[in-house]
Amino acid sequence: MSILTEIESEGRKVGEVFLEVVTFAKKMQTIYSALSGPTIAACSAVFYDCVKCVAAGQAAAVAGESANIPLTISLSETTLTLVQKVIADAKAGEQTIVADFKALDITL
Repeated sequence: MSILTEIESEGRKVGEVFLEVVTFAKKMQTIYSALSGPTIAACSAVFYDCVKCVAAGQAAAVAGESANIPLTISLSETTLTLVQKVIADAKAGEQTIVADFKALDITL
């Protein structure tokens, strides 16, 4: 295998990953554009907390601190409050939030 063949192969892999990211971003844009502010805030907060947990686990693994790798995702107090508010609004029949749950195909 020549260096050119290797570069072409890796270039295709990078291109495929980039295409997947763009496709995923388009899907997320479609989903998020249909949601209300409170639901977007709650989803974003959960996502942020999950990313923090994964990053902490990755940093611990790189540092060789296997005993410190988080095994659960911890949601911040702010995130829990946002999620609880959205769920309470959905249970109370708040039309905008109920529509958000339907758009996300979530049944309470």
